Amino acid sequence: MNEFIGNNMQVLLMGASVLIGIIVALTGIHRYDAEDGERSTIYNYKRLRQGGLVLFVGLVIASTAAFVPTGNRGVVFGQGQGIQEEVLEEGLAVVFPFWERVHNVNVQTQLYEYESFVQTRDLQEVTLPIAVNFRVVADEASKVYQEVGRSYVERIIAPAAFQASTEAAGQILAESIAQSRAKLASDITDILRGKVEGHGIFIESVSVKDAVFDGDFINAIKAKVIADQKAEESARLVEVALNEASQVVATAQGAADALAAIGLGEQRAIEAVASALDFSTNEYLLWQRLQVWDGALPETVLGGQDVIVDLP
Repeated sequence: MNEFIGNNMQVLLMGASVLIGIIVALTGIHRYDAEDGERSTIYNYKRLRQGGLVLFVGLVIASTAAFVPTGNRGVVFGQGQGIQEEVLEEGLAVVFPFWERVHNVNVQTQLYEYESFVQTRDLQEVTLPIAVNFRVVADEASKVYQEVGRSYVERIIAPAAFQASTEAAGQILAESIAQSRAKLASDITDILRGKVEGHGIFIESVSVKDAVFDGDFINAIKAKVIADQKAEESARLVEVALNEASQVVATAQGAADALAAIGLGEQRAIEAVASALDFSTNEYLLWQRLQVWDGALPETVLGGQDVIVDLP
């Protein structure tokens, strides 16, 4: 409502002045029925002059006063001068009557939403729903109005935003968009700021919503995810089998090491006893066998064979 009043302040005041002037003037006109049956009119010229004066004063005041609503800046347009660099702050302002007119420009944060059909680095077609928060730079409101009037969204924001989203999306892979939305939004913001910074527009932030992919691409992604899951499960099973095999090898190695340790111990014990008896190791082993021999010799010896006594 305030914006409507601000944009149409002078028109509303002029209309009110005309209405009041006409009402005052009409009070100076009196019509009545004469005796001959004809209608006669009596003019009160004082009232008519008062009505004209009210109309003139009202028009002067209306063309002098200007109102800039909250969140706006006033851009002054002068006849024969065009848009002036001066920017009016919020509230009432006074301009040169019948010569200057004020146009209000919104400098609050505004939202522009659009869907951008782009191609990713791997040439996949994607639709990106994007929201842009922007505002007109207050001190440059006159420049913006002079260049594009109030059509800054259609003539500056929209084409620049489409180019920025196309450039940024072309640098990433389609399958990584979901994980890279924050980076994608940041890249679009940087590119978009560079494109509009010379036009009196400031980009506050950009957000990217869930991307819409082609159906074939979605099916391919699902198939890849399933294949990756199967590969991970196979790798896990192989790892389990390797761990079990390693445990078996470790157990066997432990048993072998234990037997080797026992044998080494027995060997060292034999060597120690043989040394104590002043025997060689072989002599000690032979001595041990003789200790358990019962003295029995073979009863039958085949001809041509040596007598070999098999000691225990």
